[in-house]
Amino acid sequence: AHFPDAARRKWLEWDHFYSDSAFSQALPIVFEQNPRTILDVGGNTGKWAIECVRHAEDVSVTILDLPDITALADRNIREHGFANRIDTVAVDLLDTSRPFPRGFDAVWMSQLLVCFSEDQAAALLERAANAMDSQAKLYILDNFWDRQTNDIAAFCLQTFSLYFTFLANGCSRMYKASDIIPMVEAAGMSVERIFDNLGTCASLIICRRR
Repeated sequence: AHFPDAARRKWLEWDHFYSDSAFSQALPIVFEQNPRTILDVGGNTGKWAIECVRHAEDVSVTILDLPDITALADRNIREHGFANRIDTVAVDLLDTSRPFPRGFDAVWMSQLLVCFSEDQAAALLERAANAMDSQAKLYILDNFWDRQTNDIAAFCLQTFSLYFTFLANGCSRMYKASDIIPMVEAAGMSVERIFDNLGTCASLIICRRR
């Protein structure tokens, strides 16, 4: 969030490229359950939240993210006229002493877990599970290299790990779905369904508490 304007714009264009292309296909899947409240963990600039409130007039969304990011999201939300249906909560997602807010029908994580180490990702999933009741669902949208349709796509995603490991934070990487699913299960959840080939190369993992 402290990038110069040009650098921030280019970063967001790259960051949004993969998730944005999957949103239109993910929306009807999420709204099969008619959620009225969604917790968007790592909601970034608010693009998914805005898509949700455009899609369904009776849904409200809460975004959790870092303070600088929520300030950017707040501006985008106001510009789109949805400040009455989308709110933000500034939080350090690595602070495990801060539980996630409860009472949401759905918890959404888009391209979030790849930003963290395995231990950190597992802790995020545990906090999500602790915030969910028996009817709530967790939706994990990401580009898992073991769910791709061909080896070239898988290899391209594997090479992105070099960025995360050497430039971004030194501890995260592009995960396989088979890395994430055991973390989901260890957090007390089970995988209900997986939808592949959303957008450019995304998969959507749907989980609920056991």
